[in-house]
Amino acid sequence: LNLAGNHMYSQEAAAFANALGEGGASHLEALDLSENGWPNVGEDGKMDGEGGAIQSLANAVSAGRVSHLSRLRLNKFFDLPNDSVRSLFQAMADGKTPDLRTIEVRLFDERDGVRFDEAVDAFALMVREGGTPQIEQIRLDFYHVDIRSAPMSSLGRALGSGRVSSLRQLKLEWFCRGDDENPEGGVVGLAE
Repeated sequence: LNLAGNHMYSQEAAAFANALGEGGASHLEALDLSENGWPNVGEDGKMDGEGGAIQSLANAVSAGRVSHLSRLRLNKFFDLPNDSVRSLFQAMADGKTPDLRTIEVRLFDERDGVRFDEAVDAFALMVREGGTPQIEQIRLDFYHVDIRSAPMSSLGRALGSGRVSSLRQLKLEWFCRGDDENPEGGVVGLAE
């Protein structure tokens, strides 16, 4: 199901993901929500329903409602907070998407003090636990979020663990700030 580029607001995407959680598309194999998830900003300047769509998708995955999913794309999905992304990856780590072959996620959040370390740690756990044994293509873009090198290093070691033996294509983008304890750490993890 290709819904990319529809410029859905986060609440619309959440309603769609809730329908998935209710079993609305149990045989869904491909889902592309790229270029969606526009957050609504309330009168007080705060985002309404932040992360609701991805949390609802995580709930659908966790409930086994999209167990046939083989391709997931969330490129330029604008409402991707750390805790919701972490929940999604944790649900996948539990083996709820055993047919997943392709995952593409591009995170974009340049707010100061918002780190995505836990989301990357959850993805590393998904790889280490063998939650996606059929994965062939991984494209993760963490360049536009605040992330430390330690989670990237952990992800690199997980990718080299042999648990993703079907992997054919890997594309990782990230940037660790100069004040990171070990800005080269992510590359070291990949090399190990």
